[in-house]
Amino acid sequence: MGLLADQWTNLATVSRARQNSLGGMVSNAITNVTAVRGDGFDVAEDWSVTDRYNYPKAFAAITDDSELSQSYRDQLTQLQTSRGEDAKNNTVLLQRLARDLGIEDAATSTDIRNTLNAIEQLSPASTTELTPGAAEQDGKAIADGTATNEEIARITERLAKTGLTPDQLQDLEDGKTVDLPPGELAYLQAFYGYAGKDGLLGLSEQLEADGSPEAHALQNYLANGILTLSQEKIVTRDKDGNILDRGGMDKLDPEIQELIQTRPSFRGDNLPDATTPGLGADYQEGGKAEWVTDVKQFGNLLSNSSIGYDPGTKLGVELTRQGANLAGLADHGEITSLGDDTITQYLDVGSRNEDSNYALLTGKGTDEIPGNGDLGISAEELLGVGYQRENVMTPLMTHEWQDDGTRFGEGMFGWIPEDAKVLDGQDPSVANLRAGESAYALSQILSGDEYKKWLDTGVRSGEDQSLGQINPKLTQEMAEALAPYAGNLVGLPDDYANNAGFGDLGGPVEAVRLLSVLDGDDTASTIINGALLSESMRINEMYASMDTSGQEVSPKLMGEYASRLTWAVEQGIDTELAERETDKGDRATKLNAAYTAAQIGLGGISPGAAAAMALTAFPQAEIVDTLAGGEQQPHEAKYFEGIGNVNTVYNPTTDGTDSHRNYAFLQSLVQQGTIDVNTLDPTLTQELQGEKVLVSYTDYQDRLKVMPGQQLTSSTTLLTDALTAAGLNDANAESYLAAATNQFQREKYSDVIAEGIEGTDAPKRDGNTWVLPTRK
Repeated sequence: MGLLADQWTNLATVSRARQNSLGGMVSNAITNVTAVRGDGFDVAEDWSVTDRYNYPKAFAAITDDSELSQSYRDQLTQLQTSRGEDAKNNTVLLQRLARDLGIEDAATSTDIRNTLNAIEQLSPASTTELTPGAAEQDGKAIADGTATNEEIARITERLAKTGLTPDQLQDLEDGKTVDLPPGELAYLQAFYGYAGKDGLLGLSEQLEADGSPEAHALQNYLANGILTLSQEKIVTRDKDGNILDRGGMDKLDPEIQELIQTRPSFRGDNLPDATTPGLGADYQEGGKAEWVTDVKQFGNLLSNSSIGYDPGTKLGVELTRQGANLAGLADHGEITSLGDDTITQYLDVGSRNEDSNYALLTGKGTDEIPGNGDLGISAEELLGVGYQRENVMTPLMTHEWQDDGTRFGEGMFGWIPEDAKVLDGQDPSVANLRAGESAYALSQILSGDEYKKWLDTGVRSGEDQSLGQINPKLTQEMAEALAPYAGNLVGLPDDYANNAGFGDLGGPVEAVRLLSVLDGDDTASTIINGALLSESMRINEMYASMDTSGQEVSPKLMGEYASRLTWAVEQGIDTELAERETDKGDRATKLNAAYTAAQIGLGGISPGAAAAMALTAFPQAEIVDTLAGGEQQPHEAKYFEGIGNVNTVYNPTTDGTDSHRNYAFLQSLVQQGTIDVNTLDPTLTQELQGEKVLVSYTDYQDRLKVMPGQQLTSSTTLLTDALTAAGLNDANAESYLAAATNQFQREKYSDVIAEGIEGTDAPKRDGNTWVLPTRK
């Protein structure tokens, strides 16, 4: 085991050492050639140098025999002699550099070949033909661009054998390590190394032009192989199970690494995540045009990879950062030939790795997630020193995507709600914590001191365009990502919110900032506000359940959480409407849609689906009429398949009041089986398909309206009696309801917002804190 591990270490050492040596020599040669050509000399393919100056023409121009003309001839002769000597000297210099490059290249090939041979001899016998020798044969066939049809077929067959099984891909998705035979990993590394960047991209371009199923298959295998090789969770082991080596971005060809990690800014420092003001030595001759061509071709190659093949965490980070820089280059006019397709190709593949997304959003290493064990990678290794997430997220969020931000939003944030909820009775998983911290980071981005830029963020379309207007689909993806953390936005603890990892966002200022940004798109507004109102309703149910089951619970604190949620919804909408100076009719429409979605969401429908269903209750013509200043028409309860009748009108004078929340207590206890619906007064029930069920709160209120005074009093008493009989403590319930409808406290929060929420001072005000009644 020790000898084999030593050889893998030696391969990495040799590769790095030779890369540094060759890189320095190549850079030196390019610098000298550039300087020589700049002085008016030509450099031939054999590195010989000749003077470009046309001396015969210059001598012919001197036509007389005067003393002055003779002086010109002497000077010209002297110049010709001097530059001739310079040409000879530069020829010697450049040919010596070329010789040394050849020697170093041969030595590099020999060292790597010898090390790969040693690995091949020491490794467990391979059951396939995927050996380092085979990799050299295949890689070199691609490198010189002369691969025959037979060689292409052989390479296709061999790369196909490196493919991962569905079980292996699932293990990687689940955060587990996957074992590969040492020979397979060695084959991939050596194959891409021998092929080189130019050989790989050249072949990919040929395959793209070919367009046949066979060509597409090889492109697919080439792309999958790169992602497999980059994956840190791919390991090789000896016969005793000890890890010999693992994949990683550093296993890719050095020129491919450089292409991915070089983020230029061609006009100074206007792209804050750029790594260089120009391009490296490889692009001294071809310049920006050649670099753009390579970037496009590599992105196209990656786009041919199979869904399910995730990049390694480091590669995922670098692909997304390159995508962000490309978006910045396009938006600042530094590259006009680059469309969204190429940018999205980098983001699509980079954002497949959720650990990469976590690192980019939080600025943390994956080693900081509790429970991640030896699989974690440090922030310095992943992101480098001084990483600022705004430098990556701002270009991506403000770029005016042709698809309105759909694919970027799905990739960067779509995984968060899937991992948000902690399973009942279990400790938070690594996935739970990763999702919570990522959602928290997104919340900080949207609610930070520069939040105003999300309300006025158009780059191409001009000023006064909000995030929701230029990228509505992206805004919707953000709303869905934050919906599971609706309670956390107003300080609800993790154990009540049933999630983990979300930090302390701040106070009313931060909550309203965030909601006002998401309110810029109607669908996003319905998603996030529906989630907040649904969470307020769920707290009613949770409180009733905890109180009647004898669990320790603070009615004042729970009521305060319920109140904050409804307050934040209304205040966020008001703030966004004030920014756009929109008619108040839009306020009612947004609240109604959110309220409808909240009721649907209580049935277990996802916030996004609940919003889509809710918005069907409001015909577009009616919304337009309302926005134009028309009078809002009252709505009947609307029936939703699988949900039932839902009230589609949010009425702040009744919804969230004592009566409304009391009825929510009853609904919760009936649903949980604490109260038998068959024991309730007929005022509260109805027959539905031969079964007695509780009527909706709206229907209950309608029945009360037509009752005589004595019967009305009797009916409301029956409701409270039923709650008391179920074990709901009257005094505690009154404390809960008083806190949940505490208008004085809501007005104090509103006063803080009225003072302004822009700038760095707003979050620091004394009033920007959530009141915290005694929990017990």
